Amino acid sequence: MSPSDLGLLTSAYFLVFAAFQIPLGVLLDRFGPRRVLATLLVFAAAGGLIFGLAQGVATLALGRALLGLGVSGCLMGSIKAFTLWFPLSRLATLNGWILAIGALGAMAATAPVEALAVVAFFAIAAGVGDAALAIVMLYGFGACAAALPYAILSQHFPRGLTGRVITAANIFMFLASFAFQWGVGVLLRLWPAVDGRYPAEGYAVAFGIIGVLQLAVLLWLLPMREKPG
Repeated sequence: MSPSDLGLLTSAYFLVFAAFQIPLGVLLDRFGPRRVLATLLVFAAAGGLIFGLAQGVATLALGRALLGLGVSGCLMGSIKAFTLWFPLSRLATLNGWILAIGALGAMAATAPVEALAVVAFFAIAAGVGDAALAIVMLYGFGACAAALPYAILSQHFPRGLTGRVITAANIFMFLASFAFQWGVGVLLRLWPAVDGRYPAEGYAVAFGIIGVLQLAVLLWLLPMREKPG
């Protein structure tokens, strides 16, 4: 498969995941996280089975899509459950814990740690190979700060609407994941492959573009910071 084919295949997960976020929010608010997640995980199991038995690209894509549908409610279902079972003052901590466990040791990041991530990304783009493992670990550690907006949003809406609110925010995140993951594959095709591998320059350009976009968003958000007091 070409990089764009592979990117489209893997991003099918994100596309279906994102497409289901709005109905997911309605279902979570109406039926609660327990029943919704129990049902969705059946689809996830079916997707895993189909993916494991697949013999072609179409079947692989179907398996990925079912996996995306099946696990689309795991994080949002957890956050919805937290809004029902715990006071709003504890949501940020609980969201951090659920992501920490899911990320095998990651923890909720503060602003300085988040900044070390918008840095690690540019180091990856620059092709710093000697400390690649440490840089990737640093990025994963800092990127966990992306969970904080869910707690912030939940405090501005009634509890009965939190499912819709957090899933509406989630849909944009996963649509962006779909677009960028596919886009990286398309961009890599601009460089000729050598022995089935694409040169590091292609990856540097792709990651560099994403890094610049992240920096632009950070500069846009900085003036919106809450003023002390």
